[in-house]
Amino acid sequence: MGKLESLTLRQEEKLWPQSLIEKDELEKWQKNFCSLSNVFLCAVDENGLPLTKLEGDPGEKGKVERLIDGEQFQSMLGRVSESELEDRAVERTAYPNFRLAVVTSRVEKKPVVNWLVCAIMNESEDPGEYENPPLEGFTSTLGEAQFLRVVDALKAVTDMLIADRLLLRRAQTGQEKKAYLEQAVEGKLRRSELLRDMMWLMGSTDPAERCAEELLRKTGEHLGLDIAAVYRREQGQRPQMTVKWNKKDKSWGFVSDAELPWPSLLTAERNLILSSNTMLGDEEKEEMDSLALKALIVMPVRPGQGQELWVCFGVGEKERIWELEEIRFLGEAVRILQKILARLTTKEAVRRRNTSGVTKRKKK
Repeated sequence: MGKLESLTLRQEEKLWPQSLIEKDELEKWQKNFCSLSNVFLCAVDENGLPLTKLEGDPGEKGKVERLIDGEQFQSMLGRVSESELEDRAVERTAYPNFRLAVVTSRVEKKPVVNWLVCAIMNESEDPGEYENPPLEGFTSTLGEAQFLRVVDALKAVTDMLIADRLLLRRAQTGQEKKAYLEQAVEGKLRRSELLRDMMWLMGSTDPAERCAEELLRKTGEHLGLDIAAVYRREQGQRPQMTVKWNKKDKSWGFVSDAELPWPSLLTAERNLILSSNTMLGDEEKEEMDSLALKALIVMPVRPGQGQELWVCFGVGEKERIWELEEIRFLGEAVRILQKILARLTTKEAVRRRNTSGVTKRKKK
């Protein structure tokens, strides 16, 4: 579990949600997650007894609760809780378009938070293979692939939530030095909170462009950037700006004017990290001046389907020397952004196929 496994508590300390997270806070967090992802979920203890009420669409959660097969849920919870390798389970139910998932987060191999996740699919499988007909009349629905992303996001976000609380507890009990508490712990908690907010965007039903722009905004405001942008290139063509956030009105002429060359710094093959004190060659200096930036980070992303993507972060108003923790934070943010952009890439691929089909039909 990485970060969770590195945080240990004394044997006598109680490792359950009530000892780490206030119930009101957990319920508020749960409600926000449901509203972003169109699922229904509740926290349960090791025996499957609810720690929080089932949350989701107010008009539909009661109907969903009646659909849950208690025996199936207990079987899933037991399998995940007893396994040292499996931390989530997703199963079909007696309805073609109703899915259940169980997600658990552990500390030192012991389950700490368990989630029951319910979802109504927006497309139904063959009803002939199920005991009951498809569920109808629900507005909170999502696709199969999106549901799996939501389950993964819930696991990742819960791990970070627990790790934050354990880190805070260690700080409060005096296990860390005061200087570390004031700088490292608070900084890590803030970054963890931001990354957790970004992970919620992975399961959001909002358009991918809006989610990507929100992630860039959160990143830019947290690190005091002047610009953050995503641009792509299809099959060797000229790059095109896809998503952009900037602190103030800032535009690059070469983005809108195809006659101007696209700076080579922005299409680096590997991660490019330029601080204000980095020694640059004449060509690099000229390009940084054209970008009006004093510090720049470019991270390439390889989404496939004939496309290349880059994410850039820049500072232009002040001198900036990138710190290691900032670079790590940006790397985590880009990994989340990549999952969001995958939705946009898929949508564009479908659009191109549809356009191509229309063109061929016209030629006939």
